[in-house]
Amino acid sequence: MTAIRLLIACFLMGAGLLVAAVPAQAGTAIGGTLRVKSADAPEPVPGVELAVQSTQGGETLRGRSGPDGRFEIALPAAGPYRVTLEAKTLPDGVVLPAGRSPTLTVDVQEGQSKLVLYPLERAGAVQQRQGPSVATRVMQVVLDGTVFGLIIAMAAVGLSLIYSVSRIINFAHGEFMTLGALLAFLLSSMAGGPQWPLIASAALAVLAVGALGGALGTGLLRPLESRAKEHFAILVFTIGLSFAMRYLLLALFESNTQPYREYALQEPLRLAGLAITPRDLVVCTVAVLALLGLGVLLLRTRLGRAMRAVAGDPGLAEATGIDVNRIKRDIWIVGSALAATGGVLMAVSHQVRWDMGYQTLMFVFAAVILGGIGTAFGTIAGGIVLGICMELSTLVFPVELKTALAMLALAAVLLVRPQGLFNRAQRVG
Repeated sequence: MTAIRLLIACFLMGAGLLVAAVPAQAGTAIGGTLRVKSADAPEPVPGVELAVQSTQGGETLRGRSGPDGRFEIALPAAGPYRVTLEAKTLPDGVVLPAGRSPTLTVDVQEGQSKLVLYPLERAGAVQQRQGPSVATRVMQVVLDGTVFGLIIAMAAVGLSLIYSVSRIINFAHGEFMTLGALLAFLLSSMAGGPQWPLIASAALAVLAVGALGGALGTGLLRPLESRAKEHFAILVFTIGLSFAMRYLLLALFESNTQPYREYALQEPLRLAGLAITPRDLVVCTVAVLALLGLGVLLLRTRLGRAMRAVAGDPGLAEATGIDVNRIKRDIWIVGSALAATGGVLMAVSHQVRWDMGYQTLMFVFAAVILGGIGTAFGTIAGGIVLGICMELSTLVFPVELKTALAMLALAAVLLVRPQGLFNRAQRVG
């Protein structure tokens, strides 16, 4: 009863905070004016096509500059977008300056008409210089893929830990990611209340989601596991829980897409020809430190050794005096907290959205399977490899295909190594 009360209290706390969400506004768009430098005055450049796509994938939106060089492309929602100027549609004699990328990444807030600038010039105005080398482009996409891969690895290792100990596949894991991100957002930007720093808000959100996961594993899934003849019933239960949580979050948060106020608008830093935003540096640092801390927990502490023992053979572990039920409760707490941490990092790098965890869950499962289901360190490696491979594919194929290509590559790998790339005879975690 105590665990069930804790579950209800944590969920009601999350629900109460989510009621404070701000309703969406209208008029979200990306626009600007294309002009080319001239001796007298800048001249408009009409008829140039531009493509816009969310960094999280989806439909590609297109627009064209008018006779005065102006363009505006309406967006379905706020968030980070990639804007690409189609260089082949530029008039003869008009080019982008050498070294300037035709693709810009911008964060657009609700109701904002985001301005993007492309400094065009005449082809003969300056001596033509070469653009970024192939090596620089490859290193840039590897960097982008590593950032995304670390986020996926953070969430995926929590799912893998839960499965390795309890043999339960938690389909509500994505909603735990979303709940962590939303609680951190609301605590850090509550209207009329204390606006805490994001690091404090995120810490409280992670603790709350960890407690919710522990209560769920102890108060609901353990009794169901003892009564259900097959794990299929538990699988269906977690799927239903996922749907219930997702649409409850939609009802409370609506379809808003919001940035954390501390990371709303940032200019990228240039390091050795590579571009990375300060928020992505924070994401990488936090993810690496958290994963290193997890490794120390699993390899250097009594709790970690007990978790590995239960994952390897629950019966033998119980015979040696390990409290298996307590270890299962602890692993649900740790796994759910890792999911919330991954959700916060995803929201820092992108933005907060009611279905962000659901949209990411496919990549989380792919990382777990690619690295080797039930292996903690293999899952971490699988997430990073998946993120890098997805971004590398954009060098050859259209960006819209990167998700499909990543899934095809995953299928091809599993045909050769069904156990995953990094699975070993002795599982860790």
